[in-house]
Order: sequence, then structure tokens, then C-alpha cells
Amino acid sequence: MTSISRQLTVGLLIGMALILGTVAAVGSLLVRHAGQEYFDDIVEDQARAHAGLVQFEDGAVLFDTSSVTRPRFRPDDDREFLLVLRPDGSVLHRSETIAGGDPPILPQGIDGPPRFFDATLADGAHVRGVQLKFLAGNEAVTLVFLRETAELRRLFRVLTALGWSGALLALLLAAVLVRVVVRRSLVPLSRLADAASEIDESRLDRRFERATFPRELRPIVRCLNSLLERLEAAFGRERRFIDNVAHELMTPIAELRSSVTLARRWQDDPELVTRSLTDIDEVACHQERLIRVLLSITRADSRRHTLDVETLDLEQLVEDVLSSRLSSEEVTRLRIDSEGLTRPVHTDRAALTSIVTNLIANAEAHMPADAQAVVRLRQDTEASIVTVSNPAPDLRPEDLPSLFEPFWRKSQTPGEPQHLGLGLCLARSLAELVGARLEARLEGGHIAMILTLPRELPRRDGRADSARTSAIP
Repeated sequence: MTSISRQLTVGLLIGMALILGTVAAVGSLLVRHAGQEYFDDIVEDQARAHAGLVQFEDGAVLFDTSSVTRPRFRPDDDREFLLVLRPDGSVLHRSETIAGGDPPILPQGIDGPPRFFDATLADGAHVRGVQLKFLAGNEAVTLVFLRETAELRRLFRVLTALGWSGALLALLLAAVLVRVVVRRSLVPLSRLADAASEIDESRLDRRFERATFPRELRPIVRCLNSLLERLEAAFGRERRFIDNVAHELMTPIAELRSSVTLARRWQDDPELVTRSLTDIDEVACHQERLIRVLLSITRADSRRHTLDVETLDLEQLVEDVLSSRLSSEEVTRLRIDSEGLTRPVHTDRAALTSIVTNLIANAEAHMPADAQAVVRLRQDTEASIVTVSNPAPDLRPEDLPSLFEPFWRKSQTPGEPQHLGLGLCLARSLAELVGARLEARLEGGHIAMILTLPRELPRRDGRADSARTSAIP
């Protein structure tokens, strides 16, 4: 793609060339028209002056050649030609230079308007002629007056050359001016590029001052600032994620090293060796699960998870999740409240199952032992909504932004099953992947996870990753 500077310069020059060319062409035509009218007036005046020399005496038409003089307004190097015809078509007077090359005689009424025409004589001379028909006594006389146009043509050529030369000179001056103006106008773009080139991953907190840029660039500056805000937030999440992953891996690795050390030191104690091997297996399983979930989150965030959009019964899917996850005793801790779903949902079965599974698992894991979680299903004209709510007496409003952060835990009670702190993070990533929205609300000591599924989701080819259906507490 060519540069903006070149595009603007070429475009403006082409536009100015068209304008100047049009002005020069129209001006040339107007000058020719005005000059032609002026020349015709001169020719007509001279023709009428010669018509006054035609006399009618003793029943005959006469032409007084002694009174023919050179008009004072005619240049010396222009030639004039005269032809006077009697009513019967015989020649009353003819200039010697046009003998044998008479101009055409045009039909014309007596005392009618003059007839102008262009002609070429036998010697190649270009002339402008006027024909008059008038009465001399009671005889109709036709007078044709011709005047050579060589000087007029030279004048037209000079004026045309001057006009086009002026247009070309104006275009050359405009080219210089346009180049200067375009370069000065693009200085803010260069300044913006220079400022952007100074920003790297360590300076994402910098922002562009909108007021210092022209109005046309301010939308771009606003978008760049918004992009920098998103990049800063993304880099911040990435750093926190790496720190959290490193922290999560340090403790299990220390446990592994401790178990291996004990097993090596007390090799003769079968019971201790067996316990150490069991601990090692538990830590390895935990780490395997952690890595699998991290890979699932990464795939969802990078949009590498292909979707298989199906038509699903939302209520049946939620019941299947409950029946596959909970025992009959645990089912009493969860209640489905459906408000008459009238239409199916269109989404990826594996992704939606994983989202619902993790929301229910999160509610079951963190609510008090004697509490009950409620799964509410409802629909409106635009979406289907799944709400999983449970008592959460320890949560505070300031905790809501952290709920979907990887590895975030409000607290970890000693003896309580260890949770990865990734279930809600994975649920939100999958929700964004399928075009849904997952948000948290805290009201009256109850936390509500609200999943909003649009009525229509984009269809993508491929099959969903079934590994995502595992629950991540």
C-alpha cells in the first residue's frame, strides 16, 4: 500500500490539474467566442460600409469603386475580399484575388439578418465572410464581404498558449504548496508514531494526550489509549497468573521432595514407604489436574477451542449434571427452580455442561453444611438465564472482582479439601468462548452466579473438547 502522503499529494494534484485544465479549456472557448463575435462585428460593419457604395441610377445598379478605402481599424497584413452580385446573379464587382474561387452564396431573404460563414479561398487563405442581401432602388443586390483570419488565428493561438502555460505554472506552484502542506499536516501522525514507539511492556501505563492531537486523530488516540488499558490489564493478569502458578507449584514440589527423602531414609519401614508413595501419587494427581485445567483455560482464552453448536434442552442438561455429580443425599442440598422454559438453547454441549458443573460444584463446595443452593432457570425474549445461588456469609462486595481470578480463595480451613481456585475462572473463559456472559452478584449474604445465554449463538465447525466437562472446585 502506498503512503498516505503520496496518496494525498497525487490525489490533490490530479484534482487541481482537472480543475485548472477545465478552467483553461473553458477560458479558451470563452475567449474564442468573444473574439469571434468582435471579429464578426468588424466584418459586418465593413460589409455595410461597402453596401452603401451600391447605387441605383438610370434603372441600373452601380458600384462606386472609387470610394473603396482600407478601413482604419484593419491591420495592414490582413486581406479583404469583396463580391457584389446583381439580381440576376451576374457579378457587379469582384476582388481580383478571388477570381475563379468565389465563396458560396447562401439562401437569404431581402434585408434579412446577416449570414456569417467560414471559407477557404483558392490560394488556401482562411477567411470569415458575411453575406448581406438588400434593395438598391427596386433591385435585390447580394454583397459578400470576406476578411482573412490569419491574424485572428494567431491571436487565438497566443491566448490559448498563455492560458495553458498559466495553468501549468499554477499546477507546478500548487505541487510545491501541496507537498509542503501535506507534510505539515502529517506531522501529528509522525508524532503519534514516535510516541507509540516509545511504549513497551514496561511502559503500558503511559497514555496519549488527546488534546494535543488534531480532531481527526482523536478517535485513533482514544482507541490506542483503550488498547493500552486492555494490554496493561492483560499483562497484569498474566503476571499475577504466572506468580500464582509458581506459588501453586512450589508447595506440591516441596511435598514431593519431602516424601522422596523420607522414603529413601526409611527404606526398611514398609509402612512409611507406602505412605510416602501414596502422598506422592496424591500430589501427582493434584498437579495433573492443575495442569489440565490451566491448559483448558489457555485454550478457551486463545479461542483454540472449536465449538459444536447443538439444540439443547437447558432444564434436562442441568438435571443431568446434578444426577451425574451428586449422590442422593447431596441432591437434597440443591434445588432446581424452573420458570417454564419454552424454547431450547443453541450452544456447545460440552462447554455449557462444564460451565454449569463448575458453578454447581463451586456452590456445593463453599456453602455452609446445612445450607441449600438453588439453580434457577428462566427465559426472556432475548436470552436464557441460569442462576446458581448459595449462602456465602464470608464474602464481601469487595471480593466480587476477585472471584474469577485464577487461584483466588477467600480462605482455606485446615482439614478442608484443597481447591484449585480455578473453577470460576474456567467457567467465565468458556462462557466468553460461546458468546455468553457470566457475572456474580452478592445480595443478602447470598452469592448468585448468573449465566446469560443469548438466544442465537454463532455456529462453528468442529467438535467440542469433552475434557472440559470435568468440574474444577
